[in-house]
Amino acid sequence: MKLPKPVRRFGCGVLLVLWFLFLLTPCAVFVLAVQREIVIKWSEVPQDELRIWTIQDRDARGIGIANSRRVNTTGSGSQPVEYSAENPLICTITDIRFILWQGQANPAHSCSCFQKQQSRWAEVVVGQDACTLAGE
Repeated sequence: MKLPKPVRRFGCGVLLVLWFLFLLTPCAVFVLAVQREIVIKWSEVPQDELRIWTIQDRDARGIGIANSRRVNTTGSGSQPVEYSAENPLICTITDIRFILWQGQANPAHSCSCFQKQQSRWAEVVVGQDACTLAGE
């Protein structure tokens, strides 16, 4: 059975994208080796980013990967900080994983909540309270 032409073209397009990603892998490794980290920011909110960095300590060697996701909070009950629709509270949930070839490290999970104050982002809630506000 022969597949329709649009399906074959879509499949070829997907394979072409995967091939280019494979070809760009040495470039990413080179940038990581030279700059020691790669940071891709998702938004203007602090800590809302994908960060990949090298770990070169005496006891540990490898790569760390931190990925965060942004959560717009909705008010319910008593909260540790005041916020409204005009001045929202934005939380970031960060998961950190390690790929180590020497040493050991445990994955980590952290939360922070930010509020815009005078055109700058200020960290207003950190830790378990921030995770609760973010719905974790």
